Amino acid sequence: MATKKKSNKGIARADELVISIGNLLLGDENVAGGDWEALSLVINLDGRRSLFGYLYDAKGNADPMVLEESELIDFVEELRELMAAEGEPWKAVMMQYFEEELRFVFDVDGTDWRLDGDNTGAMVEALRPEMLKVKKAAKKKKKVVAKKKPVVAKKKPAAKKKR
Repeated sequence: MATKKKSNKGIARADELVISIGNLLLGDENVAGGDWEALSLVINLDGRRSLFGYLYDAKGNADPMVLEESELIDFVEELRELMAAEGEPWKAVMMQYFEEELRFVFDVDGTDWRLDGDNTGAMVEALRPEMLKVKKAAKKKKKVVAKKKPVVAKKKPAAKKKR
């Protein structure tokens, strides 16, 4: 199977787009300076363009994210077109930011992150960044251990002396 050689110009533009997308996302007035630990944002470009996401606090609680930046979807759409021209088409992307790292996960079919009224709770968990899941699980384990009361051995009554 032959593979296409990616052009340096296409790679350079993709890099520019990823940086611009990250700057727009993290610089959005509803995201910047907020008290959050991680975020996940899904942009669907299959048919009608849409986006949704969550900001996760240090305890792992999620709040819906509403972005003010409309240019973000345009840059993501350009990235999709560029990647499709290079033989890597996709219909949705999830962006996650946690511990100074911005990660992109692409969905070729556009079915992985469909949000409807019945799956909102499941989607909050599905979009939670993996490292935050590990951190949250570790905190739960610590809490369980801390809640256990120490087992105190009961003293046996002293044996009666025979006379």
